[in-house]
Amino acid sequence: KESYTIHPDDPCSAECDITWTEKYSRGEWEVSSRTHTNVTSTPSHFILKASLFAWKGDVLVSQQDWNHRVKRDQV
Repeated sequence: KESYTIHPDDPCSAECDITWTEKYSRGEWEVSSRTHTNVTSTPSHFILKASLFAWKGDVLVSQQDWNHRVKRDQV
């Protein structure tokens, strides 16, 4: 699922919101992952928030989260 929005009068209102789910299996072997990424901005920074979940079968084997601010440099 991907969503991109922006208000026509406010460039800093731009938002990108993406959720991807991947599943792979062969025989009894099964893995899956889900990622969620959200990108917004302020006049001075890009704001990136993301998460990753990974499963082997029904067991959650990894989870990571990110929350970063990146200074806008001439953008």
